[in-house]
Amino acid sequence: MSKKDGVRSFGLSGRSDHVRAIVYVSWVLAFGSTDAALFMFMLSRWYDKGSREDGYIYKSIPDIEHETGLKRTRQESIRKKLTTLGVISTQVLRVGETKVMHFKLHAEKAQQLITKAEKELDTHNFSR
Repeated sequence: MSKKDGVRSFGLSGRSDHVRAIVYVSWVLAFGSTDAALFMFMLSRWYDKGSREDGYIYKSIPDIEHETGLKRTRQESIRKKLTTLGVISTQVLRVGETKVMHFKLHAEKAQQLITKAEKELDTHNFSR
């Protein structure tokens, strides 16, 4: 374990370029899995970095794998699930000579699912 700038990190070799995230239970319930919650968290972090007028941002599959640890096939299944839920839209467009996946986050729909999951959690009694 390392400690840098008051933030403890586990197994990140002290690299400050990694995003350290807590995946909340409500996000896991809202999006169907811890991997989908992680993907949505990272997408929400990237989202304000885009400059396209249509709201799409881009990340390559290798970039997403590097930043989340999610392999190509897992990314594909997560994208399908999140598209079905209506929280993202995707397009494959060229960036230079490379085809790159572009994402559009539907924040209002995502927030609706998170709020619903939080209400479900509030109704459960977790004490033994």
